[in-house]
Amino acid sequence: MNHSEALRILIFCIGDIRMGTDMAYVSEIRRPDQIGRQDLDEIFRLDEKLFFPHPPVYQAPMILCIRHEEKKIGLMVDRIQEIDMPVFIEEIRILPLLIRADTSSSAIWAAVVKDREIILLLDCVRLTE
Repeated sequence: MNHSEALRILIFCIGDIRMGTDMAYVSEIRRPDQIGRQDLDEIFRLDEKLFFPHPPVYQAPMILCIRHEEKKIGLMVDRIQEIDMPVFIEEIRILPLLIRADTSSSAIWAAVVKDREIILLLDCVRLTE
């Protein structure tokens, strides 16, 4: 198979859901205790922006510092599994409109199957708007 372009994604978990986001929008990854008040304008937990049937318990929280035009924003995620994993454009499956309509501003926009597991792709910039 001749692969064209690839996204480089960061894979993390929230509860038992695997998610990924484009590394191009992540400037840094830090532990919560490494963040000072002056470092970021706003920090939020992923479950504050997306609906989860049961509030997730963060076992190994990390802060993704998001590249955003106007603000310095931190997104708390859990259990980072892989950094800079290539996902080829041909592997990405856009979510049907019915599913996307139920997510916050369509922040979860696609999915990819890697190692027989589904990874939901999250647009972290759209999530912060």
